[in-house]
Amino acid sequence: MPRSIVNPARLSRQRRIESCALCHGGVGEPKAASFTYVPGTPLREHLDIKPAAPNEVDVHGNQVALLARSPCFRASEMTCSTCHDVHRTQRDVAQLSGRCLTCHTARSCGLYPTRGEAIMGRCVDCHMPLQPSNTIISGHEGRQERPMVRTHWIRVYPETASR
Repeated sequence: MPRSIVNPARLSRQRRIESCALCHGGVGEPKAASFTYVPGTPLREHLDIKPAAPNEVDVHGNQVALLARSPCFRASEMTCSTCHDVHRTQRDVAQLSGRCLTCHTARSCGLYPTRGEAIMGRCVDCHMPLQPSNTIISGHEGRQERPMVRTHWIRVYPETASR
């Protein structure tokens, strides 16, 4: 097997997350030539990503920092691949919500007493809602368009519970 092919399962949690942070960690200052990063090596040797203030982290710009704020992340050994399969596109809300139910139960949701089983398959809609990006902005017919991106700060968003 070529030396540049690395099995992420053999990496520490931090190195697995850094492999994702190369592209999903926000804007950074390059410290090495492009395309020289090899998963498993410290990302800081290749890219300097300055920590952003809490109100400066964009929903698209630094998904790793948002995830790191999440109680689920801090209380477990989860990594990006806990929820994501990098070999295929995943957009199905019910399937992504199913990942939540590997650690949590539907009955632990505050909405369960009033909504019951209707909340099944909807975890990410409330706990990782779509939010407008402040990083990706395009113009269309004289208007600014901002795509909606699912936040990776897993928490309770009271404004989504009323939907």
